[in-house]
Amino acid sequence: MLKNCVQESKAVGAAVTFKVGAK
Repeated sequence: MLKNCVQESKAVGAAVTFKVGAK
């Protein structure tokens, strides 16, 4: 469960970074 949470957190972080970089 914790591992899944970490993976989700990384995915969200990557998405945010991508959005910020695309701006």
